[in-house]
Amino acid sequence: AKEPVINGTLDNAKTFLAEMPREGLKQRPGQKDVSPEERVQNVGRILRKEVEDVTVRWKNLGAASVDWQQQLELAMERLMELQDAQDQLDFKLRQAESVKNSWTPVGDLLVDDLQNHIDRVK
Repeated sequence: AKEPVINGTLDNAKTFLAEMPREGLKQRPGQKDVSPEERVQNVGRILRKEVEDVTVRWKNLGAASVDWQQQLELAMERLMELQDAQDQLDFKLRQAESVKNSWTPVGDLLVDDLQNHIDRVK
């Protein structure tokens, strides 16, 4: 969402820096005061460095966000697979419980019929 703002700001800073004079003045030895031109050059140097740093960090952030998006998509796929497996297990458990509930209670079984019930349960 902030990409247009950041790119626009970086472009504006680069345009501004392109219009600034490059380093040309050097402070003379023994001179204690800094001239306005030297101050402008110092600010330009600092601004250039900051623009370069922000540009590199912005590109790194973009790459990291692409990697993060891929990880999220992979995690989502795995979660969906897990949900499907859970739904299948729930269905099979309900079927097994339904079969179990249809069994005659052990106390109600006749001893003569016990082996038939054991075979059906197996």
